[in-house]
Amino acid sequence: MTVRTLLMLALGGTCVSTLSASSVLCSTGPTAGSLVATSCAQAFTSTDFLNWGAPVWEGGLGEAYLPGATEIDQLATVATNNGLIIDASTNMGLVRADNTVYSWDSATSRWVAPANLNTFAGHFDAPSYQTSSAPYGPNNLQSPYGDDLLGVTGGAFDPGADPSLTLMFSQTIYGVSFDVSSASSANFIATLDAYGSSGNLLGVYQVNSNGTGVGGTCSGLSSTPPVPCNNAPLIQFYDPEGRIATVVLTLNDTNGMYIDELGLTSFADPAPLDPGNPEPPSAPLIGAGLIVVALVAKHTSRKRQTQQPSSSR
Repeated sequence: MTVRTLLMLALGGTCVSTLSASSVLCSTGPTAGSLVATSCAQAFTSTDFLNWGAPVWEGGLGEAYLPGATEIDQLATVATNNGLIIDASTNMGLVRADNTVYSWDSATSRWVAPANLNTFAGHFDAPSYQTSSAPYGPNNLQSPYGDDLLGVTGGAFDPGADPSLTLMFSQTIYGVSFDVSSASSANFIATLDAYGSSGNLLGVYQVNSNGTGVGGTCSGLSSTPPVPCNNAPLIQFYDPEGRIATVVLTLNDTNGMYIDELGLTSFADPAPLDPGNPEPPSAPLIGAGLIVVALVAKHTSRKRQTQQPSSSR
């Protein structure tokens, strides 16, 4: 079976998380020059996650507090819930931001701009309820400042270039997905290239917003109460053989792009054996052996009972 056939069978597609954006176009193929249309639907179930706003000691980048959130760097190392290490690098700068304009201040009973917080009024989830306790908005949002985002912004490193984000995994995985949106352009094309451990291209997945306006800023977040857009397209790649070592995301907005929480699948079912220990674990084998011995003993006992002559009365 060819790589192209595998991709078409395995990739169910994806595009939009919640609100209607059926006009968004999704396509996939073995190379960027041979993409074909595919259904915009989630292709796999995520079994591991990375929240960019998680505390540093838990593997995230921490809160989007100023000035730290805007200290632009080109490299960051993070860890998923299951301990998968990810090196993130870019041709621009990495920045933490929260998807909000206003948050509810219960002390003054007003919607206020969060102080000392780096924010982006994007098309992700955002607070919308007048409450000081979660949930704060649609999809049972748990953050009073909206989705925790990773931004690729700042053209000082590569002026005039389209933003590029590389995610390198500490072990090969089966799937990766996340919402993506542009920093300023209302419409955009985002492309995700997936590579194997030897640098070979496994395939390409592309999302074209196609005039739906799901990029740039969300005007509803500037009103009070805020009205989240919550319609940033979802982009993903799935490889049924679990060979994904690196993915590279590019987007055609020179002002940058943002992504939210990563969803990943880092193992198959059943989980593959440890490469350093190709033999199955001994404990299950011992347990299975004991069961077999018990069954044989029980069968032998029954056989002996049936063969015993009946006693005379």
